Amino acid sequence: MDMKRRYLLYAVVAGITLCLLPGCSAVDEQGAIGETATLSINRISVGHFPLEAATRAVGGITVLKEGTVGISRASGGEARDNVPYTYGASSWTTFGENILLSETTSQMVAYYPYSASGVYTGTGSDAVLNMAPCLYEASKDLCVGNFPASATDYDPTPILSHIYTRVSFRFVKRFTYKGTGVIRSFILKDMPLMATYGLFSHEYTAFADEVPTDYRLNNLTNVTADTDHSTIDLLLIPMLILADGKTFAFYADGTEYENLYEGTIPQSLFASTGNIIQAGYHYRFKVLLGDDGFVVEPDSPTVSGRNEAALSGSYEVVVDD
Repeated sequence: MDMKRRYLLYAVVAGITLCLLPGCSAVDEQGAIGETATLSINRISVGHFPLEAATRAVGGITVLKEGTVGISRASGGEARDNVPYTYGASSWTTFGENILLSETTSQMVAYYPYSASGVYTGTGSDAVLNMAPCLYEASKDLCVGNFPASATDYDPTPILSHIYTRVSFRFVKRFTYKGTGVIRSFILKDMPLMATYGLFSHEYTAFADEVPTDYRLNNLTNVTADTDHSTIDLLLIPMLILADGKTFAFYADGTEYENLYEGTIPQSLFASTGNIIQAGYHYRFKVLLGDDGFVVEPDSPTVSGRNEAALSGSYEVVVDD
């Protein structure tokens, strides 16, 4: 073998050897070589605006800097479902198999907080999040955002939106009310109790025919009017408010019939959001207890990371006999 050919052989072998060394792969430190890249996310935010807002300039955003998001891809590459990306230091990384991108734009979705099972079901474009009304907890307040990604746009900055609506009832005693104001039970009537939200279709599918339609919180022990624990704070599935309004009921200072308060909030209360309990909004009500009934009026908003529903007026609720 002459010197020229031997030198060429050594160069090829050396090149192969270098590519076998630790840290060498098809992806460089910036995430891209040629037509492939790994998905890299440095920033994820949650918007303080309704899910269906035409513009996201309203309400501002909160940058997430903790927890885990689930990321999926339905098209533009191999389908990936519910891949966990956890925040650490200054970016979101996965401890499993990276999502690889090509020059073809991938349709991606992120949701937060991540759930390994139960909440996320289905695969590909049919993936959904399972929803049910519940007492408010940050760990159950699901947010979703779709975004494109490709080998030339491998560092997206997804903005997520709340898919639940948040509704709060704060109980206050009027001077005519002589009891202690302990709320024993709370009922919202004609509510969807189960639904799914399509991560790529953006559609809610309720199962009202398969479950009871009254949402009940029974045997409450820690809600008392005019205290630091005077509020029932709920996450609800968005729904249309019909012309006859929304009926709710509660038992105060006992569980007998004489302790039952029941009435209807008129549809007009929800006019500012199109007569819909809309995703992304926070509706705050103050319930003023009296011996002969109660009054519902808008409560003062505070910072909640959501768009505050614009409510006005006072709504006296007639107690059913």
